[in-house]
Amino acid sequence: MSDYASFEEATHSTMRDLANLLIRKHEDYGPKNILNAPFGPERGLVVRLYDKLARLANLLERGVPPQNESLEDTWSDIANYGVIGLMVSRGDFTLPLRGPTQSASSQNPMLPRLMPLPGSSLPHPSAWTLKPQAT
Repeated sequence: MSDYASFEEATHSTMRDLANLLIRKHEDYGPKNILNAPFGPERGLVVRLYDKLARLANLLERGVPPQNESLEDTWSDIANYGVIGLMVSRGDFTLPLRGPTQSASSQNPMLPRLMPLPGSSLPHPSAWTLKPQAT
């Protein structure tokens, strides 16, 4: 069963996990792998999504455990390709990264920072929530 008290709490936790994954991968790949796709970024994303969906369908139809990346990894990649598509269409995908040592809350104390949920013993991303930073 779920570790969350509400759909909203589970949604926010999942979205934070996806955002953290997207940022880590963006640090590795940069924007050019999407922006320089041979037929444009949107078509490049369609190809990537098709590959992920075809892999997912194959694994689900066969009913065998994946050998290389989990089904959760595949679902996360599909979700983040959707986020990238939104960012490309809104013109946000080329914004600079802050860098690994510059968090949002360290640059602006009015922004929220990640805090562990009450009762959480480990700082696993699924156990974190946003709370305003004390001033």
